Amino acid sequence: MLEDLINNLRCESSLLIKDSLRKSGACLIKSLTNQALSQQKPLLYINTEPLFSNRHSLGSLGVQNVDVFGQYDSLKERIMSSVSSANTVVVFPSISLLLLSYSVGRFAKLLRALRESDKVSSVIALMHTDVVLNEEIVDRLDYLFSSIIHVLLPESELSVYYAQVKCLRRKSNGKLETSEEYFTLDDACSLKLVHSSSSAVVRSYTQSQSGDVVSSLTFNLSLSDKEREAKNRLHLPYLKKDSEKQALLSQTHNGSSGRPLISIGDESSQTNPGGKIYYHYDEADDFDDEDPDDDLDI
Repeated sequence: MLEDLINNLRCESSLLIKDSLRKSGACLIKSLTNQALSQQKPLLYINTEPLFSNRHSLGSLGVQNVDVFGQYDSLKERIMSSVSSANTVVVFPSISLLLLSYSVGRFAKLLRALRESDKVSSVIALMHTDVVLNEEIVDRLDYLFSSIIHVLLPESELSVYYAQVKCLRRKSNGKLETSEEYFTLDDACSLKLVHSSSSAVVRSYTQSQSGDVVSSLTFNLSLSDKEREAKNRLHLPYLKKDSEKQALLSQTHNGSSGRPLISIGDESSQTNPGGKIYYHYDEADDFDDEDPDDDLDI
């Protein structure tokens, strides 16, 4: 998955790279920018820290730097006005210092505006997890991006790999893909070798994780086709059919009769009074709790 995220900058995608002082993720930022330039996509660097103004000035055609350090009040307006070319890749070399002064809610609105822009193809951001002191901020950012790469130290200190990464990608159909991989870099900071860990195979699962509850029961709750057909044909005596409801409603609406929808007494003969009660389901009926002890898997 890591190689796919690096080599295929998909349209309307957002990627968050999380690193720490022990293992930097700046090499992945450089690999992504090199890949974008090879695809002839314009780059827009959003420099939120003074050091990154010189460190990430690539000096290439199609690269635009926007310094917004300390100018957070008009951050969204400045960035959106700087996006002038189609298929622009917006890169945040670091958002750690930005998040200390800029709320996550405002950053979420900025990210949403960039993703909804018809001129932006991808948004890439790097966050130092050991700089952002509030762990809640780190957790909330995970839900804002469609893909996440967490850069970690290899489990073994003698490992030949540069770093270990844990990748997560959210698909448009609501499914998640995760993988645990190792990679090395060449002199140009390009991915040279990518291996997937055998203990963490890529897996897909839905967000609900509910599964088929009926199939795990020890008793049968499902209906056969014959039983379902009989159920649909069954007409309960205290419920009116749809045709009868429409007839009564139209009769009352036209004013042809002053009788109520629910009539008491025999309409054919007043000498033999009787009663009929028809129940109409409410939108929020009060049903009894099926599991008051909360000991069933419902």
